[in-house]
Amino acid sequence: MEHFSNVIHVASLTNKQLLVEILVAIKSLGNEARQWLLTTSTGRSTFLQIGQRAAEVELLSSDWTLAFEDAMAKRRNEGQLEEEEEEKEMRILPAMSTSELLKMTMEEMPPRSHNRRLSTAIEMIESSSLLKNPGSLSVRQAAALVKASAEEENINLQTQVMSILLGTLPNDNDACVHALAAVQLPILQRLDLSVVKNALQCSQLDYRLAELFVNTGEKPQLSIDSESQLKGLLRILRHIEAADLARRGNQIGAKHGCVICVPNEVISKNYNLLRVMEKREEFNLSPSDTSTNYDTIIGRGWNHNVVLNGKGGKKRMIHSEVHAVADSIRIFGENLAFDHLFPHAVAVIVELKGDFSYDNAPPCPKCDTLLRAVGICKACHSTDKGFVQNLQLASPNLEFLDRETVRIPLRAVCDEIGVECSRLSEAEERITRKSKKIVV
Repeated sequence: MEHFSNVIHVASLTNKQLLVEILVAIKSLGNEARQWLLTTSTGRSTFLQIGQRAAEVELLSSDWTLAFEDAMAKRRNEGQLEEEEEEKEMRILPAMSTSELLKMTMEEMPPRSHNRRLSTAIEMIESSSLLKNPGSLSVRQAAALVKASAEEENINLQTQVMSILLGTLPNDNDACVHALAAVQLPILQRLDLSVVKNALQCSQLDYRLAELFVNTGEKPQLSIDSESQLKGLLRILRHIEAADLARRGNQIGAKHGCVICVPNEVISKNYNLLRVMEKREEFNLSPSDTSTNYDTIIGRGWNHNVVLNGKGGKKRMIHSEVHAVADSIRIFGENLAFDHLFPHAVAVIVELKGDFSYDNAPPCPKCDTLLRAVGICKACHSTDKGFVQNLQLASPNLEFLDRETVRIPLRAVCDEIGVECSRLSEAEERITRKSKKIVV
Protein backbone atom coordinates (compact mmCIF):
# COMPACT_ATOMS: atom_id res chain seq x y z
CA MET A 1 0.00 0.00 0.00
CA GLU A 2 2.90 2.36 0.74
CA HIS A 3 4.25 1.70 -2.74
CA PHE A 4 0.85 2.59 -4.26
CA SER A 5 0.72 5.82 -2.24
CA ASN A 6 4.21 6.81 -3.37
CA VAL A 7 3.41 6.21 -7.03
CA ILE A 8 0.17 8.18 -6.78
CA HIS A 9 2.00 11.00 -5.01
CA VAL A 10 4.75 11.41 -7.62
CA ALA A 11 2.14 11.12 -10.40
CA SER A 12 0.23 14.03 -8.86
CA LEU A 13 3.31 16.29 -9.09
CA THR A 14 4.51 18.20 -12.13
CA ASN A 15 8.22 17.84 -12.94
CA LYS A 16 8.97 21.15 -11.25
CA GLN A 17 7.02 20.23 -8.13
CA LEU A 18 8.78 16.86 -8.08
CA LEU A 19 12.21 18.49 -8.23
CA VAL A 20 11.28 20.94 -5.47
CA GLU A 21 10.28 18.05 -3.18
CA ILE A 22 13.55 16.24 -3.94
CA LEU A 23 15.48 19.43 -3.24
CA VAL A 24 13.73 19.93 0.10
CA ALA A 25 14.45 16.32 1.05
CA ILE A 26 18.15 16.66 0.22
CA LYS A 27 18.49 19.95 2.11
CA SER A 28 17.01 18.26 5.18
CA LEU A 29 20.17 16.12 5.34
CA GLY A 30 22.17 19.07 6.67
CA ASN A 31 24.79 21.65 5.72
CA GLU A 32 27.24 19.19 4.14
CA ALA A 33 24.59 17.91 1.73
CA ARG A 34 23.43 21.44 0.86
CA GLN A 35 26.98 22.60 0.20
CA TRP A 36 27.84 19.55 -1.90
CA LEU A 37 24.62 19.98 -3.89
CA LEU A 38 25.05 23.66 -4.71
CA THR A 39 28.84 24.01 -5.06
CA THR A 40 30.07 20.85 -6.83
CA SER A 41 29.37 19.49 -10.28
CA THR A 42 29.11 15.97 -8.79
CA GLY A 43 26.40 17.08 -6.36
CA ARG A 44 24.46 18.76 -9.15
CA SER A 45 24.72 15.77 -11.45
CA THR A 46 23.57 13.50 -8.60
CA PHE A 47 20.51 15.71 -8.09
CA LEU A 48 19.77 15.50 -11.83
CA GLN A 49 20.06 11.71 -11.82
CA ILE A 50 17.70 11.41 -8.84
CA GLY A 51 15.25 13.77 -10.54
CA GLN A 52 15.34 11.84 -13.81
CA ARG A 53 14.83 8.49 -12.10
CA ALA A 54 12.03 9.88 -9.92
CA ALA A 55 10.36 11.35 -13.01
CA GLU A 56 10.28 7.89 -14.56
CA VAL A 57 8.97 6.32 -11.30
CA GLU A 58 12.23 4.38 -10.94
CA LEU A 59 13.02 6.04 -7.61
CA LEU A 60 10.31 6.78 -5.07
CA SER A 61 10.36 9.42 -2.34
CA SER A 62 11.55 7.02 0.37
CA ASP A 63 14.79 6.50 -1.58
CA TRP A 64 15.67 10.07 -2.63
CA THR A 65 17.80 10.97 0.37
CA LEU A 66 19.36 7.50 0.49
CA ALA A 67 20.47 7.86 -3.11
CA PHE A 68 22.04 11.25 -2.40
CA GLU A 69 23.78 10.02 0.76
CA ASP A 70 25.12 6.99 -1.11
CA ALA A 71 26.58 9.26 -3.79
CA MET A 72 28.25 11.44 -1.15
CA ALA A 73 29.67 8.38 0.65
CA LYS A 74 30.96 6.93 -2.61
CA ARG A 75 32.69 10.18 -3.39
CA ARG A 76 34.38 10.17 0.03
CA ASN A 77 35.65 6.62 -0.50
CA GLU A 78 37.22 7.35 -3.87
CA GLY A 79 40.36 8.65 -2.22
CA GLN A 80 42.06 11.62 -0.70
CA LEU A 81 43.30 12.94 -4.06
CA GLU A 82 39.83 13.24 -5.54
CA GLU A 83 38.62 14.77 -2.31
CA GLU A 84 41.25 17.46 -2.60
CA GLU A 85 40.24 18.06 -6.21
CA GLU A 86 36.66 18.43 -5.14
CA GLU A 87 37.58 20.91 -2.42
CA LYS A 88 39.47 22.88 -5.05
CA GLU A 89 36.44 22.74 -7.35
CA MET A 90 34.23 24.02 -4.53
CA ARG A 91 36.53 27.04 -4.16
CA ILE A 92 36.60 27.78 -7.88
CA LEU A 93 33.06 26.85 -8.97
CA PRO A 94 30.61 29.60 -7.92
CA ALA A 95 27.78 28.44 -5.69
CA MET A 96 24.50 28.02 -7.56
CA SER A 97 21.21 29.24 -6.18
CA THR A 98 18.39 26.73 -5.78
CA SER A 99 16.33 28.53 -8.46
CA GLU A 100 19.24 28.29 -10.91
CA LEU A 101 19.72 24.63 -10.06
CA LEU A 102 16.01 23.90 -10.60
CA LYS A 103 15.99 25.72 -13.94
CA MET A 104 19.08 23.86 -15.16
CA THR A 105 17.74 20.49 -14.03
CA MET A 106 14.30 21.09 -15.54
CA GLU A 107 15.91 21.43 -18.96
CA GLU A 108 17.35 17.92 -18.63
CA MET A 109 14.22 16.17 -17.40
CA PRO A 110 12.81 13.39 -19.61
CA PRO A 111 10.17 14.75 -22.01
CA ARG A 112 6.56 13.74 -21.32
CA SER A 113 7.63 12.08 -18.08
CA HIS A 114 4.72 13.60 -16.13
CA ASN A 115 2.33 12.06 -18.63
CA ARG A 116 3.98 8.67 -18.15
CA ARG A 117 3.81 8.94 -14.36
CA LEU A 118 0.09 9.57 -14.59
CA SER A 119 -0.33 6.60 -16.92
CA THR A 120 1.64 4.39 -14.54
CA ALA A 121 -0.52 5.42 -11.57
CA ILE A 122 -3.75 4.91 -13.51
CA GLU A 123 -2.68 1.46 -14.70
CA MET A 124 -1.70 0.49 -11.17
CA ILE A 125 -5.03 1.63 -9.75
CA GLU A 126 -7.13 0.02 -12.47
CA SER A 127 -5.24 -3.30 -12.34
CA SER A 128 -5.40 -3.54 -8.56
CA SER A 129 -8.26 -3.90 -6.11
CA LEU A 130 -7.90 -0.33 -4.85
CA LEU A 131 -11.20 0.88 -6.22
CA LYS A 132 -13.00 -2.22 -4.95
CA ASN A 133 -11.65 -1.73 -1.45
CA PRO A 134 -13.40 1.28 0.15
CA GLY A 135 -10.99 3.63 1.86
CA SER A 136 -7.83 2.24 0.25
CA LEU A 137 -7.76 5.05 -2.30
CA SER A 138 -8.81 8.33 -0.76
CA VAL A 139 -10.82 11.04 -2.46
CA ARG A 140 -7.88 13.36 -1.79
CA GLN A 141 -5.51 11.10 -3.74
CA ALA A 142 -7.96 10.87 -6.64
CA ALA A 143 -8.49 14.64 -6.58
CA ALA A 144 -4.71 15.17 -6.67
CA LEU A 145 -4.57 13.07 -9.84
CA VAL A 146 -7.37 15.16 -11.36
CA LYS A 147 -5.32 18.27 -10.72
CA ALA A 148 -2.28 16.62 -12.27
CA SER A 149 -4.23 15.53 -15.34
CA ALA A 150 -5.31 19.15 -15.88
CA GLU A 151 -1.64 19.92 -16.58
CA GLU A 152 -1.73 17.54 -19.54
CA GLU A 153 -3.65 18.00 -22.79
CA ASN A 154 -4.34 14.28 -22.97
CA ILE A 155 -8.14 13.88 -22.93
CA ASN A 156 -7.87 10.12 -22.44
CA LEU A 157 -5.83 10.58 -19.26
CA GLN A 158 -8.25 13.20 -17.95
CA THR A 159 -11.20 10.88 -18.59
CA GLN A 160 -9.53 7.98 -16.81
CA VAL A 161 -8.66 10.09 -13.79
CA MET A 162 -12.18 11.53 -13.52
CA SER A 163 -13.53 7.97 -13.60
CA ILE A 164 -11.16 7.07 -10.76
CA LEU A 165 -12.36 10.08 -8.75
CA LEU A 166 -16.01 9.16 -9.22
CA GLY A 167 -15.15 5.58 -8.27
CA THR A 168 -13.93 6.75 -4.86
CA LEU A 169 -17.22 8.51 -4.09
CA PRO A 170 -20.37 7.05 -2.52
CA ASN A 171 -22.57 5.26 -5.02
CA ASP A 172 -25.75 7.27 -4.54
CA ASN A 173 -27.85 9.94 -6.22
CA ASP A 174 -25.68 12.73 -4.85
CA ALA A 175 -22.48 11.41 -6.45
CA CYS A 176 -22.06 14.40 -8.75
CA VAL A 177 -22.46 16.82 -5.86
CA HIS A 178 -19.84 14.87 -3.92
CA ALA A 179 -17.51 14.95 -6.92
CA LEU A 180 -17.78 18.70 -7.17
CA ALA A 181 -17.18 18.99 -3.45
CA ALA A 182 -14.02 16.93 -3.77
CA VAL A 183 -12.38 18.92 -6.56
CA GLN A 184 -11.92 22.65 -6.86
CA LEU A 185 -13.91 24.43 -9.55
CA PRO A 186 -10.77 26.10 -11.02
CA ILE A 187 -9.25 22.65 -11.54
CA LEU A 188 -12.34 21.29 -13.27
CA GLN A 189 -12.42 24.38 -15.47
CA ARG A 190 -8.98 23.44 -16.79
CA LEU A 191 -10.13 20.00 -17.89
CA ASP A 192 -11.49 19.42 -21.36
CA LEU A 193 -15.24 20.17 -21.33
CA SER A 194 -16.09 16.81 -22.89
CA VAL A 195 -14.39 15.05 -19.98
CA VAL A 196 -16.53 16.86 -17.41
CA LYS A 197 -19.75 16.35 -19.35
CA ASN A 198 -19.11 12.66 -19.87
CA ALA A 199 -18.25 12.15 -16.22
CA LEU A 200 -21.35 13.93 -14.93
CA GLN A 201 -24.08 12.80 -17.31
CA CYS A 202 -25.86 10.49 -14.86
CA SER A 203 -28.75 12.99 -14.69
CA GLN A 204 -29.96 16.26 -16.21
CA LEU A 205 -28.91 18.18 -13.11
CA ASP A 206 -25.37 16.83 -13.44
CA TYR A 207 -25.23 18.05 -17.02
CA ARG A 208 -26.35 21.53 -16.00
CA LEU A 209 -23.68 21.55 -13.31
CA ALA A 210 -21.10 20.69 -15.97
CA GLU A 211 -22.31 23.66 -18.00
CA LEU A 212 -21.42 25.95 -15.10
CA PHE A 213 -17.76 25.06 -15.51
CA VAL A 214 -17.54 26.87 -18.84
CA ASN A 215 -19.79 29.75 -17.94
CA THR A 216 -18.56 32.89 -19.70
CA GLY A 217 -19.46 35.18 -16.84
CA GLU A 218 -23.15 35.58 -17.63
CA LYS A 219 -25.62 34.42 -15.03
CA PRO A 220 -26.56 30.79 -15.84
CA GLN A 221 -30.23 30.28 -16.63
CA LEU A 222 -31.04 26.95 -15.03
CA SER A 223 -34.36 25.16 -15.09
CA ILE A 224 -34.55 23.46 -11.70
CA ASP A 225 -36.93 20.50 -11.57
CA SER A 226 -37.36 20.26 -7.81
CA GLU A 227 -36.49 21.95 -4.55
CA SER A 228 -34.15 19.08 -3.63
CA GLN A 229 -32.20 19.58 -6.86
CA LEU A 230 -31.99 23.30 -6.22
CA LYS A 231 -30.76 22.70 -2.67
CA GLY A 232 -28.06 20.32 -3.89
CA LEU A 233 -26.92 22.73 -6.58
CA LEU A 234 -26.80 25.78 -4.31
CA ARG A 235 -25.09 23.91 -1.51
CA ILE A 236 -22.23 22.83 -3.72
CA LEU A 237 -21.90 26.26 -5.34
CA ARG A 238 -21.67 27.87 -1.89
CA HIS A 239 -19.13 25.21 -0.97
CA ILE A 240 -16.99 26.12 -3.98
CA GLU A 241 -17.36 29.85 -3.23
CA ALA A 242 -16.15 29.28 0.33
CA ALA A 243 -13.19 27.32 -1.01
CA ASP A 244 -12.29 30.17 -3.33
CA LEU A 245 -12.34 32.58 -0.37
CA ALA A 246 -9.96 30.30 1.53
CA ARG A 247 -7.26 31.00 -1.06
CA ARG A 248 -7.11 34.62 0.06
CA GLY A 249 -5.62 33.70 3.45
CA ASN A 250 -2.22 35.23 4.20
CA GLN A 251 -1.40 32.92 7.11
CA ILE A 252 0.80 29.85 7.29
CA GLY A 253 -1.17 26.65 7.79
CA ALA A 254 -4.77 25.67 7.15
CA LYS A 255 -6.75 27.71 4.62
CA HIS A 256 -10.40 28.18 5.54
CA GLY A 257 -13.24 30.02 3.83
CA CYS A 258 -16.77 30.70 5.03
CA VAL A 259 -19.97 32.05 3.49
CA ILE A 260 -23.03 32.75 5.60
CA CYS A 261 -26.32 32.14 3.76
CA VAL A 262 -30.02 32.66 4.43
CA PRO A 263 -33.21 31.60 2.60
CA ASN A 264 -34.69 34.02 0.07
CA GLU A 265 -37.90 34.24 2.08
CA VAL A 266 -36.01 35.84 4.97
CA ILE A 267 -34.96 38.68 2.67
CA SER A 268 -38.27 39.01 0.81
CA LYS A 269 -40.33 39.41 4.01
CA ASN A 270 -38.34 42.37 5.33
CA TYR A 271 -38.46 45.75 3.55
CA ASN A 272 -35.21 47.00 5.08
CA LEU A 273 -33.34 43.87 4.00
CA LEU A 274 -34.75 44.23 0.48
CA ARG A 275 -33.48 47.79 0.31
CA VAL A 276 -29.98 46.65 1.23
CA MET A 277 -30.13 43.86 -1.35
CA GLU A 278 -31.21 46.25 -4.11
CA LYS A 279 -27.86 48.01 -3.76
CA ARG A 280 -25.90 44.79 -4.20
CA GLU A 281 -25.16 42.50 -7.14
CA GLU A 282 -25.95 39.09 -5.70
CA PHE A 283 -25.23 35.81 -7.51
CA ASN A 284 -28.52 33.98 -6.99
CA LEU A 285 -29.68 30.92 -8.93
CA SER A 286 -32.91 30.15 -7.11
CA PRO A 287 -36.37 30.86 -8.54
CA SER A 288 -38.44 33.42 -6.65
CA ASP A 289 -41.06 30.87 -5.60
CA THR A 290 -38.61 28.43 -4.03
CA SER A 291 -36.46 28.94 -0.95
CA THR A 292 -33.54 26.99 0.53
CA ASN A 293 -30.97 27.60 3.26
CA TYR A 294 -28.32 28.52 0.68
CA ASP A 295 -30.10 31.15 -1.45
CA THR A 296 -28.47 34.43 -0.44
CA ILE A 297 -24.94 35.04 0.80
CA ILE A 298 -24.97 37.68 3.54
CA GLY A 299 -21.30 37.51 4.60
CA ARG A 300 -17.95 36.21 3.42
CA GLY A 301 -14.77 35.48 5.33
CA TRP A 302 -11.45 33.65 5.30
CA ASN A 303 -8.67 32.81 7.72
CA HIS A 304 -6.09 35.60 7.77
CA ASN A 305 -3.67 37.39 10.06
CA VAL A 306 -4.34 40.80 11.59
CA VAL A 307 -2.04 42.95 13.71
CA LEU A 308 -3.63 44.21 16.92
CA ASN A 309 -3.14 47.82 18.04
CA GLY A 310 -1.49 48.97 14.83
CA LYS A 311 2.01 48.39 13.48
CA GLY A 312 4.22 46.41 15.80
CA GLY A 313 1.31 44.93 17.74
CA LYS A 314 0.56 41.30 18.42
CA LYS A 315 -0.41 39.22 15.40
CA ARG A 316 -3.62 37.23 15.64
CA MET A 317 -5.16 34.84 13.13
CA ILE A 318 -8.82 35.57 12.45
CA HIS A 319 -10.91 32.53 11.61
CA SER A 320 -13.14 32.57 8.54
CA GLU A 321 -16.37 32.30 10.54
CA VAL A 322 -15.53 35.39 12.62
CA HIS A 323 -14.63 37.32 9.48
CA ALA A 324 -17.89 36.31 7.76
CA VAL A 325 -19.97 37.36 10.79
CA ALA A 326 -18.32 40.79 10.86
CA ASP A 327 -18.81 41.09 7.10
CA SER A 328 -22.54 40.44 7.51
CA ILE A 329 -22.75 43.17 10.16
CA ARG A 330 -20.85 45.53 7.86
CA ILE A 331 -23.25 44.96 4.96
CA PHE A 332 -26.63 44.85 6.70
CA GLY A 333 -26.00 46.68 9.94
CA GLU A 334 -25.95 45.21 13.42
CA ASN A 335 -29.68 45.13 14.16
CA LEU A 336 -30.77 43.59 10.86
CA ALA A 337 -27.99 41.01 11.10
CA PHE A 338 -28.69 39.97 14.71
CA ASP A 339 -32.48 40.25 14.72
CA HIS A 340 -33.46 39.02 11.24
CA LEU A 341 -30.59 37.22 9.52
CA PHE A 342 -28.39 35.26 11.93
CA PRO A 343 -31.29 33.26 13.48
CA HIS A 344 -32.08 31.82 10.00
CA ALA A 345 -28.52 31.54 8.70
CA VAL A 346 -26.25 28.63 7.86
CA ALA A 347 -22.46 28.94 7.83
CA VAL A 348 -20.80 27.04 4.97
CA ILE A 349 -17.19 26.33 5.97
CA VAL A 350 -14.43 24.83 3.84
CA GLU A 351 -10.83 23.88 4.54
CA LEU A 352 -8.54 23.56 1.54
CA LYS A 353 -6.03 20.75 1.38
CA GLY A 354 -3.21 21.35 -1.05
CA ASP A 355 -5.51 23.45 -3.27
CA PHE A 356 -6.96 20.33 -4.87
CA SER A 357 -9.13 18.75 -2.20
CA TYR A 358 -10.79 19.44 1.12
CA ASP A 359 -10.31 18.57 4.77
CA ASN A 360 -12.65 18.27 7.74
CA ALA A 361 -13.80 21.75 8.71
CA PRO A 362 -16.44 21.76 11.46
CA PRO A 363 -16.32 25.00 13.48
CA CYS A 364 -13.59 24.87 16.10
CA PRO A 365 -14.77 25.27 19.74
CA LYS A 366 -14.09 29.03 19.64
CA CYS A 367 -15.96 29.55 16.36
CA ASP A 368 -18.79 27.28 17.49
CA THR A 369 -19.24 29.57 20.48
CA LEU A 370 -18.94 32.69 18.31
CA LEU A 371 -21.62 31.51 15.89
CA ARG A 372 -23.98 30.68 18.74
CA ALA A 373 -23.21 34.04 20.36
CA VAL A 374 -24.59 35.88 17.32
CA GLY A 375 -27.49 33.43 16.83
CA ILE A 376 -26.24 31.11 14.06
CA CYS A 377 -26.97 27.48 14.90
CA LYS A 378 -26.56 25.72 11.55
CA ALA A 379 -23.36 24.87 9.70
CA CYS A 380 -22.39 22.90 6.60
CA HIS A 381 -18.71 21.96 6.32
CA SER A 382 -16.28 20.13 4.08
CA THR A 383 -14.91 16.68 4.88
CA ASP A 384 -11.88 14.71 3.77
CA LYS A 385 -14.21 12.05 2.32
CA GLY A 386 -15.35 14.28 -0.53
CA PHE A 387 -18.79 15.32 0.64
CA VAL A 388 -20.32 18.13 2.67
CA GLN A 389 -21.66 17.56 6.18
CA ASN A 390 -24.62 19.34 7.75
CA LEU A 391 -24.19 20.24 11.42
CA GLN A 392 -26.71 21.45 13.97
CA LEU A 393 -25.09 23.55 16.69
CA ALA A 394 -26.42 23.91 20.22
CA SER A 395 -28.78 26.72 21.26
CA PRO A 396 -27.77 30.37 20.72
CA ASN A 397 -26.67 32.49 23.64
CA LEU A 398 -25.89 36.20 23.35
CA GLU A 399 -24.04 36.06 26.69
CA PHE A 400 -21.25 34.16 24.94
CA LEU A 401 -20.10 37.56 23.62
CA ASP A 402 -18.67 38.10 27.12
CA ARG A 403 -16.21 35.27 26.60
CA GLU A 404 -12.64 36.29 25.80
CA THR A 405 -12.34 33.71 23.01
CA VAL A 406 -15.33 35.34 21.27
CA ARG A 407 -15.06 39.08 21.90
CA ILE A 408 -11.30 39.48 21.27
CA PRO A 409 -11.22 38.00 17.73
CA LEU A 410 -14.56 39.64 16.85
CA ARG A 411 -13.23 42.99 18.04
CA ALA A 412 -10.03 42.50 16.02
CA VAL A 413 -11.85 41.90 12.74
CA CYS A 414 -14.48 44.60 13.42
CA ASP A 415 -11.68 47.10 13.89
CA GLU A 416 -9.93 45.78 10.80
CA ILE A 417 -12.89 46.34 8.47
CA GLY A 418 -14.34 49.35 10.30
CA VAL A 419 -17.50 47.86 11.79
CA GLU A 420 -19.36 49.17 14.84
CA CYS A 421 -21.11 46.57 17.02
CA SER A 422 -22.84 47.91 20.11
CA ARG A 423 -23.56 44.41 21.44
CA LEU A 424 -19.84 43.68 21.42
CA SER A 425 -19.05 47.03 23.05
CA GLU A 426 -21.58 46.34 25.80
CA ALA A 427 -19.98 42.95 26.43
CA GLU A 428 -16.58 44.63 26.71
CA GLU A 429 -17.96 47.18 29.16
CA ARG A 430 -19.46 44.41 31.31
CA ILE A 431 -16.10 42.66 31.47
CA THR A 432 -14.37 45.94 32.37
CA ARG A 433 -16.81 46.60 35.22
CA LYS A 434 -16.38 43.07 36.55
CA SER A 435 -12.60 43.36 36.49
CA LYS A 436 -12.74 46.66 38.39
CA LYS A 437 -14.94 45.12 41.08
CA ILE A 438 -12.48 42.26 41.45
CA VAL A 439 -9.57 44.69 41.84
CA VAL A 440 -11.42 46.69 44.50
